[in-house]
Amino acid sequence: MTAPFTLDLHPDAARKFDEKAEGLLPLVCVIPPAGRHEGGFQPGFHVRARFTEREIIGEVETAFIDCRGRETGRTFVLDGKAFGLVGKGYRDLEALATRVQQTGGIRSFVSARCLVNTAFQWAKKRYRGESKEAFTGFVLRECAALVKESEIWIPLFHVYIQTELSVGRIKFKTLSREMLDGYLDLMLKNLPQEKQGAVQVAFERTRSRFQGCAAATIALTGEPLRVEEIATEQAGYSIAALRFFHIANQTPYVRCYCAMNGMENLPVASTLVIREGTIEQWGQGVRSSPGSTWVISDQEIREFQWGGLDALSRLLAKDKRSPFEDELLDAILLYSRNSLFDDPANRLVYILAAVESILLRDNNEPVGKNIGERLAFVVGITPEERIAIRDNVKEIYDLRSAFLHHGRALREMDSLELFMGYVWRGFVALIHDMDKFRTKQELIEALERRKME
Repeated sequence: MTAPFTLDLHPDAARKFDEKAEGLLPLVCVIPPAGRHEGGFQPGFHVRARFTEREIIGEVETAFIDCRGRETGRTFVLDGKAFGLVGKGYRDLEALATRVQQTGGIRSFVSARCLVNTAFQWAKKRYRGESKEAFTGFVLRECAALVKESEIWIPLFHVYIQTELSVGRIKFKTLSREMLDGYLDLMLKNLPQEKQGAVQVAFERTRSRFQGCAAATIALTGEPLRVEEIATEQAGYSIAALRFFHIANQTPYVRCYCAMNGMENLPVASTLVIREGTIEQWGQGVRSSPGSTWVISDQEIREFQWGGLDALSRLLAKDKRSPFEDELLDAILLYSRNSLFDDPANRLVYILAAVESILLRDNNEPVGKNIGERLAFVVGITPEERIAIRDNVKEIYDLRSAFLHHGRALREMDSLELFMGYVWRGFVALIHDMDKFRTKQELIEALERRKME
């Protein structure tokens, strides 16, 4: 039998947290009901279902959200009135929970959001007189009870792989038909026969969206919110590393949709034909460029691995990286985002930001000249090729300046495609040579010496 998971704090730290938490209880107060704007504009939302008290299980808590989407307070019910922490009191509760989460090894297993939720439950129980337990004892026990081992799968959008592929801490696997069949069986298990047909029809939309797609998978131990945070973060890194090898990084004519399913931003437009106030025709079209589906064969996987994916994978999996490795990885992850956009101007912003972050000493250097010359010596083999790269970079910076300062559209697509190819080759070269440098400064000095040879 597995022993229960426990979370611990140093006794002195626990005592200080308990003292601060006790100081929050006097801030709990009656919260007046929010005012309603009678006679205001009411959108014609379609109401799909209505819930009554019979359908609501457990106690209802109310949260307050500001215009920035940040939670500013919560309430609970006592004697028919709403009590809670709003404003400063709630901010203090969040700050306390966040400090607890960042103490010791708690952050590895528990999210700040879980600790905020649990801290509010402690305040509610204490204020109602349902518990006399100290703050840290309550929140650590309740959070520890939520910790478990989980294998998380995050499906990608229209990415299909012939075999499993490891990148960093993520393993890409295929979401198979059998797995979806098992999930459907689970959904139908306790459902009345007359409702099963509708569920099966609705599930076909899910099946068509996910079946056969690659998923970023990782095994973790933690409470659900923290596991989701870590899995999403690690998947984002590994997906960006994989996306680096999509052809969209080398041409402005193709866009890449390699992202977590639901975050692909596939443009869909609806067009309605109206005649005499009645909808006569309803059309819907997907406005996508080539590349919305990415099928990666074993041969391509081997080419990616040889071309730098294995090196990127090891870099992502490292616990301790050199300063240069950190900066190179950050630059590549930033660069990889360019391929998710259609507009060449948006793509150029990410490409140049990534290149400048790795090939410039600081913001005081002349940008175009140094980027052109250094990229030329990273990529170019012959003097003629280096001159061509330098001249192409100058042209690209002139195009960027015309767009930023004069609003001129980027129309020199051939020059941009040439530039994108140079940049991609430059990052590949740096990936293979990253063990030669400990800092970015060492790389720049090596390039400057080559210029003087």
